[in-house]
Amino acid sequence: MAEVNPSSWSYPTSFKELYTYVNIYDTNIHIFLVLMWAPVFFNVILRTEHRTRFLTKLFGSPELACVALSIPQFLFITIFRFICFTKIVTAHPRIETPFNEYLEYLETGLWLIGTTLVLSSSYRLGWIGLWHGDHFGILFSEKLTGFPFDVCDHPMYTGSKINYIAYIIGNRSIVGALLFCVLLLVYVVNEGLEGRFTEMIYAERAASKANGSKKVK
Repeated sequence: MAEVNPSSWSYPTSFKELYTYVNIYDTNIHIFLVLMWAPVFFNVILRTEHRTRFLTKLFGSPELACVALSIPQFLFITIFRFICFTKIVTAHPRIETPFNEYLEYLETGLWLIGTTLVLSSSYRLGWIGLWHGDHFGILFSEKLTGFPFDVCDHPMYTGSKINYIAYIIGNRSIVGALLFCVLLLVYVVNEGLEGRFTEMIYAERAASKANGSKKVK
């Protein structure tokens, strides 16, 4: 194995140097720290809709209400948050290593895996299913199984996380890695909320069908 030349490494060796890699006064970092909680904020709205149907009453149908709420969700969770993240990463210095070429290969592989999970789960769910149609009473005939839902419980979130990791590795970003660690907390909270809700809503419907069949008999 070839020896690694220490001079080919570039990383902070003191708190003073670390500041150049993580500028805590960067406005985009502050914006990102707010935007990253958007999924939890929308989850509160969705739970309120499930209990009260206030959006369905406002828009006249559950489908229209779901589509209407999906627009700000798509903008804040998917578009604005990632744009903000990329601005932060590109505005800060990269770590240089003698393995940059191999990291680029790893980045490409992770992008392929993450994007496959995101696109395949989006296709299986459809737009309304993707943006929480179950909270509006719009359910599939049964809970989705098969790829990519047989790979992980939340392929959309898993794919998104992998894509973030790919971007961080490709840019060799310290600030990106630190912010992603905080973002993971949001993913854990939201996956827990959505996972329990999905199990509950389909269990309730199964119980309702079972009670209905007993009454018919």
